[in-house]
Amino acid sequence: MTKFVSSVLTVAIILVTLAGCGGSALPADARQRVCEGLTSLQTTVAQFAAVDANTKVADLKQIKTKVDGAVQAIKTANQLLKLTAVDQLTASYDDLSTQIDGMSGDSLGTSAVQIQIGAQKLNTTFAQASTALNCGQ
Repeated sequence: MTKFVSSVLTVAIILVTLAGCGGSALPADARQRVCEGLTSLQTTVAQFAAVDANTKVADLKQIKTKVDGAVQAIKTANQLLKLTAVDQLTASYDDLSTQIDGMSGDSLGTSAVQIQIGAQKLNTTFAQASTALNCGQ
């Protein structure tokens, strides 16, 4: 978890720094760090896709809580960068987050399918954000 938090903070600091520089091109090292941070976050978010009918609602909410701060840091940095792909990523997370917040009971049951669909949408927007940042190049 420490590596995850460290990666997220690195992403947020780099995004804010880059926005302050006013440059449209991301230096290779900074871009790589942002991409690594997104990959780390995506790995954690992938836990949403692994839910099933027997997953406890409390466990799912605990996963969400771990991701909330990271997503907020990305939102804050993107207020300066204004990257549409990152806006779409955070909007996808907000949709999934709202759905999870509204859940009650012991286990997910049939709601697991909706969480899996939300996780797939989130993974798609992660890929789009990575492409917008030229990750993997």
